[in-house]
Amino acid sequence: MQFDILEVMEQKIASQRRAIWIIVVGFLLLIALLLYRTSLISGHADNLDQTRRDLLDKVASMRADLSNLRDRNAELVAGRLPGLRQLEFGEIIEKPAEHVESVLLTRSNAYEGIRYEYLAIVKNRSAEYLTPEINIMLFNASGYQVGGTQISAKGSSLQRRQALLKPGESRSYSGVLEVNSDEPPPYLLVRATAG
Repeated sequence: MQFDILEVMEQKIASQRRAIWIIVVGFLLLIALLLYRTSLISGHADNLDQTRRDLLDKVASMRADLSNLRDRNAELVAGRLPGLRQLEFGEIIEKPAEHVESVLLTRSNAYEGIRYEYLAIVKNRSAEYLTPEINIMLFNASGYQVGGTQISAKGSSLQRRQALLKPGESRSYSGVLEVNSDEPPPYLLVRATAG
């Protein structure tokens, strides 16, 4: 009977050794698999980093190309229309034309949509009375006029007399610019004549 107990104990020990070996081998295989997966993920991460760097380089190059194209377009448009200038809403434009001291254009959201408004300061620097006629024109990126307004004394003789500026006198004019475009106009041209 003692031999039976020893035999059973030896079988249990052998069985436990096999189980331990199976667990150790399984554990080693799991570690090997994890190391393999980690190296694959690391390789993919390196590839993704390289792809990201390549894409950032392409974006930077495309931005530079776009900037060059915009500059070239601005030069071409300005070459067609002398006096045309880049428009920045909210910035005061000093002396854009004769007798015009400054122009301020603003863009606001109104109930009926986007509105473009102007404020123009006119000054008579001459020694004579003058009746200013001012055209504020807005242009799209291609150089086509898409809006504007005219400040003038057209109409009755009373209106013309009220529009007369004495020598040294300044006057401000404001109003809404009519714009026929959904895109904000990037260019402005101010022309003034005096009668």
